[in-house]
Amino acid sequence: MTASAQRNPVLDQAKGIAIIRVVTGHLMSGETGLEKWIYSFHLPLFLVVNGCLQFLRPSRQTVGQYAWKETKVLLYPFVVFSLLKSVINFFVESDPEEFIDPISRLFLFSGDGALWYLPAFFLSALLFFVLHRSGLLKLEGLLCLTTLLCSGVIATNDPYQPDSLMFYVNLINRTLVLCVFTGIGWWLEQRKILSSPLARTGWLLIAAGLVLGMMNSQPDIHYSRLGNPILFYGSATATCTGILMVLKTLNLKMKWLCWLGRNSLLIYLTHTTFHYTGIARSIMEMWTTQSWVITAGAVILVMLAEIPTVRLLQGPLRMLVQYPFQRKKANS
Repeated sequence: MTASAQRNPVLDQAKGIAIIRVVTGHLMSGETGLEKWIYSFHLPLFLVVNGCLQFLRPSRQTVGQYAWKETKVLLYPFVVFSLLKSVINFFVESDPEEFIDPISRLFLFSGDGALWYLPAFFLSALLFFVLHRSGLLKLEGLLCLTTLLCSGVIATNDPYQPDSLMFYVNLINRTLVLCVFTGIGWWLEQRKILSSPLARTGWLLIAAGLVLGMMNSQPDIHYSRLGNPILFYGSATATCTGILMVLKTLNLKMKWLCWLGRNSLLIYLTHTTFHYTGIARSIMEMWTTQSWVITAGAVILVMLAEIPTVRLLQGPLRMLVQYPFQRKKANS
């Protein structure tokens, strides 16, 4: 994304909602109905937004150019923060494996903790771009079917061990899962669903997504644990579509939510790496009983900590997230 005038406030706000829910999910414990619902849509919402953007701003780049652009945006900070997390863990954790694990998972292209999402996002975005460029978008249905089949296999096996076949099947499977949601976003814009009278049904879709999500077991895309795939895809698709419809219909000017959306990648990278959610959970444990008020307060604390962090990463520490060897454009 370049100039601010080209930004889409609806999509920025959707990403803002997604990152709030990501932080909320990392602060909660236990499989409550609301937590299961949050885990069904918070990460897919980023991919649906990406699919909308791919339709609204079609790229004329070659596959290689697109891959290199996404490498600088996603894989460069993935490498930097994997190494940074290893160093932080060395001083914070007493277990030597906590120091080694981020580095080993960097080379396995899987990522430690929350960082797994960056290479998965990269692979799914690249796969969708290839399908789009080659005119094979009709394969989304096949991708979805493959995902359902793979999820059934993984549900009965252990994808955690890097030396197991299921580990690599899981890497492929979660790429397919995320690619399907990119396709959903692209389809929503292609069919102009978000601009049609159907957009007024957004709240109903969110309610339907909530019910379906609460009926499912808690999903975890990281390990391809979708619970009931029909409930998972139904909840995620209905909720993501409903959120975009509501934001489009209300046309609210929420600058703070747009700010969160614009900086969602930086917040995602830092909220666990810098142990903000861990500190917030420690504060939450001061109360014997947990409530949504306490959780909301913890989310606000994390976001307040992110304000100076984001400013540092946009200023003196920008080399941590911005590829430093950019080719300067000649003046025309």
